[in-house]
Amino acid sequence: MAVLNNDEKNLTLEICFIKMSEDIYEKTRDDYETWIPFILCLTLPDKKYNIEEDIRATLSVYEIRNLIKGIEKILENLGKGNKNIYEFCSIEFFFRMTMEVLPEDEVVEVELWINVANQTNGKLYGYEEGVRFGSDKEDIVSFLTELKKEFEDVNCTLEEKSFR
Repeated sequence: MAVLNNDEKNLTLEICFIKMSEDIYEKTRDDYETWIPFILCLTLPDKKYNIEEDIRATLSVYEIRNLIKGIEKILENLGKGNKNIYEFCSIEFFFRMTMEVLPEDEVVEVELWINVANQTNGKLYGYEEGVRFGSDKEDIVSFLTELKKEFEDVNCTLEEKSFR
């Protein structure tokens, strides 16, 4: 499970890709046509947000590769005095995340918004709830490493396929 903590270590974001049967990832399909199930958990000191397995949330292989490359770019700019912003939003609007390098502090500000309907099986809908927090290079590197490992564990590679 890929885990990202804030600087104060009182907030945790977890993303886990779910391995399905061997035939779920067809190597002949384009990345945007191949979907990987995931769970997401955001734990705050007084609240917990979950996108559980029963929600059947998925990200395309294209989205996951985009997320990984975006975080890599953020890390490349950390410590160089450059301001850099990466924005990710899942195609199905399960969550969106923005990472911004704050050059003056050499920290990454993370903003995460989770669609409420995905947490409540549609009982509540029409808005998102979110948080903004700072995370240091060590935590971002660890999160990225685990995210890549999770991705490879579901029979995917970081190698891109060309679109037809």
